[in-house]
Amino acid sequence: MPTMRPPFVGRQQELTALLARLDAAAAGEGGVVLLAGAPGPGKTRLLGELGERAAALGWLVLAGRADDGAGLPPYLPFSEALRGYIRACPDDELRHRLGRAAAEVALLVPELADRLPDLPPRPAISPEHERYRLFENVCDLLLALAQGTESRGLLLLLDDLHWADKPSLLLLQHLARRLAGARLLLVGAFRREDLGGEHPLLDVLAVLRREALGESVDLTALADDEAAQLTAALAGVAPAVEVAATIQRRSEGNPFFLGELVRHLQRDGIDLTDAQPATERWRLPAGVREVIGRRLARLSAAAQSALQSGAVLGDGFAFAELRETCGIEEEPLLDTLDVLAAAGLLREAGPGYQFGHALIRETVYAGLSLPRRERLHRRAAEALERLYSANLVPHVAALASHWRLAGAVGDAAKALAYTRQAAQQAETVFAWEVAAAHWQAALAAVEAGPPLTPLERCELLLALGQAQYRSGELSLSRRSYWQAAASAREASEAVPLARAALGYGEFAGSSDATANQIALLEEALGQLPEKDRWRVRVIGLLVESLPWSVPPELERADALSREAVALARQLEDPAALAYALRQRHWQLLNASPTAERRDIATEMCAIAEKIGDLVLLEYGERFKLMNALEGGDIVAVDQAIAHLTTLAERAHDGYFLPQIAAFQAMSALLDGRFDETRRLVAAAEDSRFGDAANAPLLGWVRRNVLITINQLLGDDPAMLEEATEGVRLTATPQLVQASLLFASRGQHSEARSTLTEVINSNYGGMRRSGAWSFMLTRLAQVCATIADRGLAVEFRQQLPPFSGRTAMFMWGFVCTGAVDHYLGLLDATLQDWDAAERHFQSALALNERMAARPFLAQTQREYAAMLLRRGRRADVPRARELLTKAIAAYDELGMGYWASKARALLADRRLASAPVRVAYPNGLSAREVEVLRLAAAGKSNREVAEALVISVNTVLRHVNHIFAKTGAQNRVEAAAYALRRGLVE
Repeated sequence: MPTMRPPFVGRQQELTALLARLDAAAAGEGGVVLLAGAPGPGKTRLLGELGERAAALGWLVLAGRADDGAGLPPYLPFSEALRGYIRACPDDELRHRLGRAAAEVALLVPELADRLPDLPPRPAISPEHERYRLFENVCDLLLALAQGTESRGLLLLLDDLHWADKPSLLLLQHLARRLAGARLLLVGAFRREDLGGEHPLLDVLAVLRREALGESVDLTALADDEAAQLTAALAGVAPAVEVAATIQRRSEGNPFFLGELVRHLQRDGIDLTDAQPATERWRLPAGVREVIGRRLARLSAAAQSALQSGAVLGDGFAFAELRETCGIEEEPLLDTLDVLAAAGLLREAGPGYQFGHALIRETVYAGLSLPRRERLHRRAAEALERLYSANLVPHVAALASHWRLAGAVGDAAKALAYTRQAAQQAETVFAWEVAAAHWQAALAAVEAGPPLTPLERCELLLALGQAQYRSGELSLSRRSYWQAAASAREASEAVPLARAALGYGEFAGSSDATANQIALLEEALGQLPEKDRWRVRVIGLLVESLPWSVPPELERADALSREAVALARQLEDPAALAYALRQRHWQLLNASPTAERRDIATEMCAIAEKIGDLVLLEYGERFKLMNALEGGDIVAVDQAIAHLTTLAERAHDGYFLPQIAAFQAMSALLDGRFDETRRLVAAAEDSRFGDAANAPLLGWVRRNVLITINQLLGDDPAMLEEATEGVRLTATPQLVQASLLFASRGQHSEARSTLTEVINSNYGGMRRSGAWSFMLTRLAQVCATIADRGLAVEFRQQLPPFSGRTAMFMWGFVCTGAVDHYLGLLDATLQDWDAAERHFQSALALNERMAARPFLAQTQREYAAMLLRRGRRADVPRARELLTKAIAAYDELGMGYWASKARALLADRRLASAPVRVAYPNGLSAREVEVLRLAAAGKSNREVAEALVISVNTVLRHVNHIFAKTGAQNRVEAAAYALRRGLVE
């Protein structure tokens, strides 16, 4: 018997607003609206009404909901919504719609693989990055459905989000960030009172609010007239005013509670039209759960048994599951279900049944005594095992939950076995938080059963630590790995001990933790056989750790990194060798870009191609980029960026994709395209949600790029304050940034004090980081600004190993030109003029070779200033030449602040005879005119480079700038332009 749905009364204002929001989404203003309220105010009913109206208007409507039932799979709201579309879609259209997203969507909707058995394989990438790819592909599909021409757009309805698992909520957040310009409106609903202090939905709500990605609408109580209207619709008669007022007051305008009160009064034979009711004798229930309880008490024993079994099974239970659990014969059970449906307690939902309202299920379940609840869970577990014995895989999470909740009458061994499988299933869809919860439950289940061996307990703790690490719970992960090490030690097992040490060492986080990490790694190394592949990984992590010990053990780390590579070669294990090579390259990071580093990067790429490891290939290409950038080979840098872009897109790797924009920003910064640099670095940071590990890194990249641009465009403390916003004067990198800010404000005493603190901390951890040379150049710049000779001596001792290289941040996300420029600043501060000249000459050559235009101009100006300070008459022509070139570049790049500084130097009485810079047409610089003249004379790019003593790549950049400024499409048109403008004879 179908359930009569309550009428849609009230909520017209909210519905009108949602329909308006739907119209906006149809115009490409996609977004998120979340309906919030207490249990029963009509959230679900409003979602249903909106869905019906949208479908009638030509929208594609997909709906899903979370549930608090036993053992539900991750991403349930989204998988339900997608399943509804997939089931209704023909195979050919489905294949076309899904495209490359098919393999990922099949992880959430496994039956898709049966529909499309020839799904393309998923390229392997690291587990930490897999979730981003899953999220991207699911979002790609939803956005493709929204843009389909056969509908106005997509309306995605997600109910009961207060019960959603964290991966579902992270996917919602990911989708919200991609809705700009999309014809997709996501409307969800949740109970605000169910959000405890640690609820993941609170974080998502904060992100949506902070980034203006969505809005929240609170459903409040029905107004008096709306309550009276709903009472009349439910009762079938217009109630007396006094009756309506009493029902409104007692229900507090909650539609569900109001409906239950009306049912209660009618069952008690109350005449709702009586204007003089004896309301004091109505004995109305005090709350919604009490009124449901009274209603349930009137049911037959069979109906109560069916509801209790259904409450244990959870919403969406199948008829056969209910029959097996409650033990009622088929025909009597069907009759009972008809009665329950007619009463609105249950409703048919697809092939199964759902409760009329979540509060009904909650009330039924809460009313079960512990012994009855445990026995029903056991019967539910046994029923699922009987019904699905041919294929238990889709039901292992439910079986795990039922056997655990069966408690004293359960089977601890089965609870543990199913919970293991449930955790592993969650890991296959990268629901690390859900997997961690299962592993924790597995450990708890052990307490009720036979004790585990130390090795078995170790394996559970290792799995828990891994899931916690991947979900970002780093502190909890360390604790689990530490406990796993204790169990491995008790079991006298070397490999589990090594795995525990490696897991603990993934993120130490403090000096104490680093000491523990080193001790644990050394203990594991002492237990492993001499020729074991695990030794390679343990040694590799030890190589990473030793430079952070107190004092740093740099020489030992270098020796161990060689040992790991040699051992991996003996073992003939490509994966182990790739890992050892990677650690060896990091060990050589602060060494010159030697042939060994170049060979390592090349060999890593070759191994990656051989074993089909895209992530390893990406690392190899990144090492190539680092080495090329340090050496000033800008052509190789551009090639590496292009290769990385192709690889990241091919793998759909969310860890590397956002970083591509950061590399492109670095290239734009070197070329002086400042607006494009800002846009690209903002795009990189905006993409960080794909992978939590990227967020702090890309935040630092953005901050250092903004600081660099500020320094190149002008000494503007306000701009620098924005770039250093949020800096805490604690960690060493923050102290470096603070010193820049103090120096820009003219607060030399504060800057000096900050630099001294950096030195006294022994430079914190920077000496062992990938930003060591970069941070040293920052310190040198501040030192030169405040003209502190004592500090200059200190920094002058630290920088020489990096002479002849560029200063770069981490992988090469930020590059600030030749290190020799900053050595020249320190030399000039110390008035070591000859050394300063050598370093500025070296910086000129490197910055010119890599076409780093803004940094080249800075070197030209600083070099000229040093020559003037030295005071030799013979230096005057060279200083004049350098300043003239710098001013031309500053004018072209829009670096007006430094152009004025250079002009002030050029006005020095010693340079009074300096010629006025020629103004060339279309903003052409003097260097570009030189290139244009040679090109017009028929010289090739290589011949132009040889004539001007610059690189071919620099010539190519100049030619591209000439084409852009003159409008020429090729060299012939450029030559004609030069003739017309009198630039050549």
